[in-house]
Amino acid sequence: MLYHPRGGCFVVIQTPSIIPLNERDRKQIALLGAEFGVLEKQWQWLQEGKHFLKLQRPCAPGDGIITLDDEEMNYFSSLYENEILNNDTTVTKFVPASGAASRMFTNWVEILEEGVGKNSAEVSAFWQNLADYPFYPLLGELLGKQGLRAKERNCDILPLLKAILSPEGLGFIGIPKALLPFHRYGGTIATPMEEHLVETAHYCKDKNGNCHLHLTVSSEHKNRVESFLKEIKKDYERILNARFIVDFSLQSASTDTLSLDENGTVARTTNGELLFRPGGHGALLANIQQLSADVIFIKNIDNVVHSSLLSTTINYKRALAGCLLSLLAKRNHHLRVLRGTASLSIIDDAFAFCTHRLNLFFNESFVALSSREKISYLINVLDRPLRVCGVVRNLGEPGGAPFWVLDNEDVPHTQIVEGFQVDQSNDGQKDIWNSSAYFNPVDIVCSIKTETGQNYDLSRFVDTNAVCVSRKREGKRVLTTLELPGLWNGSMAFWNSVFVEVPLLTFNPVKTVHDLLRPGHQEPILPQRG
Repeated sequence: MLYHPRGGCFVVIQTPSIIPLNERDRKQIALLGAEFGVLEKQWQWLQEGKHFLKLQRPCAPGDGIITLDDEEMNYFSSLYENEILNNDTTVTKFVPASGAASRMFTNWVEILEEGVGKNSAEVSAFWQNLADYPFYPLLGELLGKQGLRAKERNCDILPLLKAILSPEGLGFIGIPKALLPFHRYGGTIATPMEEHLVETAHYCKDKNGNCHLHLTVSSEHKNRVESFLKEIKKDYERILNARFIVDFSLQSASTDTLSLDENGTVARTTNGELLFRPGGHGALLANIQQLSADVIFIKNIDNVVHSSLLSTTINYKRALAGCLLSLLAKRNHHLRVLRGTASLSIIDDAFAFCTHRLNLFFNESFVALSSREKISYLINVLDRPLRVCGVVRNLGEPGGAPFWVLDNEDVPHTQIVEGFQVDQSNDGQKDIWNSSAYFNPVDIVCSIKTETGQNYDLSRFVDTNAVCVSRKREGKRVLTTLELPGLWNGSMAFWNSVFVEVPLLTFNPVKTVHDLLRPGHQEPILPQRG
């Protein structure tokens, strides 16, 4: 059974396998732990191409986006702190951290491979900003041993890039982003891993001083990340008066996806095996499913800020969590009451909560339903995972945005939407997409528990059609590739979602090395005395 986003369900009719597989393929699939039914659906998606959403309008303050005043900030922050310090509410922070630092240095790698000719602007920027990168002291120390200086603009840039990127130097091309130098504090340097520890201590510490943090890492980097954490953990526990309980998980190989070759047949490796590629961050939904905390913060590994600017982030994280707990308490109340009575006043109260607080609306036929049918419908739309998402003003960052989306019955609901889910050939839809003034920074606080405390089966609430089908070059081949529904858009499409505006200062992503030059990652310049 698959559940319709607005109640009810429909049956998936099983059909014979349509993928041309041989016995060797079946053994490979069994070893991978994948399911034939899932792979058949992947094959179908690859051949059908994209499925588009129907946008109604972008979310805006007062229309799908909440703005908190000082009184509300204080109320929700106090509510959250009271819950984690005086009750048994459990909290964890979930950080996707499997990304490699190599993606940040694409332009510098091109200079190494192709020379400085067509990259003159990049070379000029390199010399202009070199001393401001957080790893500059490390580079200077390394070059000093080789008799070179990092700031000599007339010297060859290639030895410097090799010193930064190669395994013989700082080795940034081969390390996880979690361990890359991001910030300077006087003579010391901090990585994103360290900054996440600091953040976690400020808004995830329970009444026993425990701070739970869960990171997803790649199998390639797992040992290195764990070893680094072991080196720094005790010092940070002492400084922050906290005890860090850090868990790791891997993205399961069973979530890898098929590709098509240039001929439209299933892609294979040079030795004839099926070619599987990582299914994207949507595959991490299974990792979240295994968490047991009542409140889960979700934030990307590269979205950290220099500690001198951290207070705003902390305040809003607490407020978002308090907002979640307030909504969760009311949702659980309505579910318990709806399951035990058929009172018209109870139905009206639950209906008002859905429309005024959860952005859930109903088609015109709802009013004609019997009381029992209304209760069943309300339970169906309330009994879902719940998330509160921070959104920021859009200053041109690539990524998703909050929208009102129409379902199959043209009933609107709020979703985070990525660009590939929008039919850009449709002028009307393109205009709606371009009119969004807000951006999704992956700043999420959520609950995956039912009102009785069990975890939901999160796979029930995925928009399975929200896959990303694209063309990518692999070696000399151009493949049609598939990514699973993204973690915060398609994979959470049928969660109940509330959007809250947060300051731009709380959003400091690092996608390229140049992003480390943003104010949020730079050590503040203290005023001179006298």
